[in-house]
Amino acid sequence: MAAAGAVPAPARDEDRAASLELTQMHIGPKGSIASPDGAKHIKFLSEVFGAKVLNVWPEDSLTAGKPIVHATLWVNNGVVYLFDASTFETGAKPHADGVSCAMALNIELDSPEEAKRVFAAAIAAGATEATELKLHFWQSEGSLFGAVRDPWGFRWTIDFESAEQRKKYGDSLAKQIAEARAAEAKPVGRD
Repeated sequence: MAAAGAVPAPARDEDRAASLELTQMHIGPKGSIASPDGAKHIKFLSEVFGAKVLNVWPEDSLTAGKPIVHATLWVNNGVVYLFDASTFETGAKPHADGVSCAMALNIELDSPEEAKRVFAAAIAAGATEATELKLHFWQSEGSLFGAVRDPWGFRWTIDFESAEQRKKYGDSLAKQIAEARAAEAKPVGRD
């Protein structure tokens, strides 16, 4: 037994894991360019940096003049996300030099029930709704997406992708990345 006032030893990982109800939740940063004009921005990135459009939602955004909700670009052996700033409340504020980059932490969950539970728990803990948790027009049936802003102002996206959505997006993105890598003779900006 530790002496009074002594700092307890840190819990071992196996003790911590045994005491927690673990769920299948994955977290990752997701940097996106919140552009005032996504189509022109993509054209610029393509012409200057050789960016390739891997996907864009809605699919006819670039040809029909619709706002871009989400675009995945391949730039110099890496993925860049971009969207029209008018499509989502991001909290991104342009810096003095006019640059705006939205950062969200993306929580990917394994069931719609878990997505609803996490979204509700965030609101109950003081977060505010930034984007309604629902099936959005760019998603496959059964998927859910929403976003909250925590009490400190950070944006968290909460995402459940149906098996159809994962297959459609995952297979498509993996194929597009493989094709982009194969097509690159050399990285942009390097000799």
